[in-house]
Order: sequence, then C-alpha cells, then structure tokens
Amino acid sequence: MQAGPPCCDPEPLIRVANLSLHYGKKPALENVSLDIYTIKNVSPR
Repeated sequence: MQAGPPCCDPEPLIRVANLSLHYGKKPALENVSLDIYTIKNVSPR
C-alpha cells in the first residue's frame, strides 16, 4: 500500500502486534505483527 499525504494515511481496521501462537507445545508463529486494511469504493467485477 502506498503512503498518501499525512492527512490521508489509511488507518488499519485491525492491528495485531507481537502475536505468538503455539500448536500444542510447538511454536507455530513467533512475534508476528500485522495490519489489516479495508478497501472502500471498489466495484464488483
């Protein structure tokens, strides 16, 4: 995603930081961070 002017930078719908996930005793994800954005005004094809 490209950054726009400071007034128009998109804000994430969901922000997760430092997520760790284990499957049983085994780590599946360690220290993962992610931002999820929505796309508005998109016409269906």
